[in-house]
Parts: sequence; structure tokens; C-alpha cells
Amino acid sequence: MKKSILLFCLISLVFTSSLVAKMHEPKPIPVLDTIIGYFQFDQLLTEPYNKWYEPEYNTYEVDTASLNLLERDKLENITITVVIGTWCGDSKRETPRFVKIIEHLKYPQDNIVAIGVNRQKKAPGTEVEELNIEYVPTFIFVKDGQEIGRIIETPEESLEKDMLKIISVL
Repeated sequence: MKKSILLFCLISLVFTSSLVAKMHEPKPIPVLDTIIGYFQFDQLLTEPYNKWYEPEYNTYEVDTASLNLLERDKLENITITVVIGTWCGDSKRETPRFVKIIEHLKYPQDNIVAIGVNRQKKAPGTEVEELNIEYVPTFIFVKDGQEIGRIIETPEESLEKDMLKIISVL
């Protein structure tokens, strides 16, 4: 009888240990589909980004009245660095709008640097560390190597009006 009880306790102990070990096994954390590093805006037209990009792009109406006040020659020699997080709600809203605006302006994509960051606002192998990014999206306007303005996270008025303010001071 003692051997049976001892055997039962031993089996129970092994079974319990197995369950406890199973409970503490590392579980894989799902990785969100995130663009990290330099990218082209047309990448946002692919899965899974197109699910949020296309509806916002298609429904956004560009403020042409504000853009018509923009002196096109002032856009020359301006580069724009766009830092987004494809996991970020503000980036999902503002990035398609920005792209629609620059397409309306016929602004050369060669003058835009797009960088995707992780939740820590990092993107190894890019210049993002030097840009002092705290919030995304951040749109940085540079002329002749000097930053002339930023739109951070949410525009004060609208992307068009904020861009007009930044570029008009030139």
C-alpha cells in the first residue's frame, strides 16, 4: 500500500511539474506588420498596410484653396523627411493624406525621405536617431541643409495649412 501511495505521489508530482513548466513556457509574442527603415510610399499599397492606407487616401479631400496659395517656386530645393509608425493611428491617418497632397502638388518623390520606425521610434541603419523623433508621424521640412519646420503627430490646423505656414516664411 505504501508503495502504491508513493507511486501515486511520484506520478502526481511529475504531472504537476509538467503542467507548471508548461505554464511558464515562453509564448511567442505576435509581431505586428511594421515597416522599419527607409521605404517608398507605394509599399503602403500592399498587404497589410493597404487596409488602412487606401480608405483614408480615397476619402481625403485635399484643401486646394490652401495649396493654391503656396508659391510653387518656394518648394524647390526643399526636402521632406517623413517618419511614421505603421502601427500608429496618427500615422495611419496623416500619411495617406500627405501622399495625396504631394501628388496634387506634383512634388517630386525624390525629394522625400520616408522612414518607418518601431514603437521605440528607432530604425536601425537610418538617420532617425539624429532627428529627435518623439511622436509619429513627423514631417520635417529642410531647405539648404537647415530645418525650416516640422509637423508633429497631428497638424495644428491641417496638413495643407501647416505646410503653407512652414514654406511661406521662406
